[in-house]
Amino acid sequence: PCRTIPKNMLIGGDSMRVVLVGNRMRLPSLSELKQIGSYPERYKFLSYEDAIERIGNSVPPRMMQYIAEHIRDNILARVETNG
Repeated sequence: PCRTIPKNMLIGGDSMRVVLVGNRMRLPSLSELKQIGSYPERYKFLSYEDAIERIGNSVPPRMMQYIAEHIRDNILARVETNG
């Protein structure tokens, strides 16, 4: 489990700026951000800051996949069957 990655993570405020790894606090690596946001490791971001903003603004791709499949299987299939 992980807290939400806010797009303003590097700016401050109440945002999550660091993660606890063992007994050390640090910023998550780009690879960790991709895993948290369910982005494939091969996905390219322009920069670390770009990754934070995009992941912070997005619905994780895997989550969106399951939402789309649910809509297809449970809503659109019914419309096609009934209509």
